[in-house]
Amino acid sequence: MKGKKAPSVAAKLMIDTGAAKTAINNTFAAKLNLVPIRYEQVVGVSQESQECPVYMLVLKLSVALGGKRMEYSCSTEALGIPSPRQGEPYDGFLGRDFLAFWRLTYDGPSGVIEMQIEP
Repeated sequence: MKGKKAPSVAAKLMIDTGAAKTAINNTFAAKLNLVPIRYEQVVGVSQESQECPVYMLVLKLSVALGGKRMEYSCSTEALGIPSPRQGEPYDGFLGRDFLAFWRLTYDGPSGVIEMQIEP
């Protein structure tokens, strides 16, 4: 939305280390009244090329642990992807373009994921 402040809406985004770019579902983008800044040809998991809208948005990651709250925000582009079937739990995913600024550690036996921002 050019010249207007977009609403702040909570989203469930999956971490996808296999995705080069961050993406949000088109229905979620419509909920925010986002307008594409351009379109890109994208080849996804299906290996078929499709044209996807690209949106500019501000991602704000907020985590509360042990009474402490950490917040991180950044402006980023996100691909608009076809919306999943009804009832899917995620509004999109964080790709390597966003994760490039984080150190991600996954401890399989405990199921714990640790994220640290790189200075």
